[in-house]
Amino acid sequence: MSLDPIMLSPAEAAAFVGLGKTRIKQLLRTGAIPFRKDGRRTLILRVDLETFVAGLATERLDIKRGAHGRFASAVQS
Repeated sequence: MSLDPIMLSPAEAAAFVGLGKTRIKQLLRTGAIPFRKDGRRTLILRVDLETFVAGLATERLDIKRGAHGRFASAVQS
């Protein structure tokens, strides 16, 4: 029997949503993703992580490239 955890460490959360650990820690620091503490452990409720992901923008951006292939601007299509 496999159990789905309701709480994840930052490293587990990063793997769960496909982001890097550094980005997850940045989102925790800014309050974009709520977290809890159990002693020294930082724990993220899976439902909070899923809520964060569901709130991300879903519209597609057409990104124009400027000189040397760098991004010049983003225009919604």
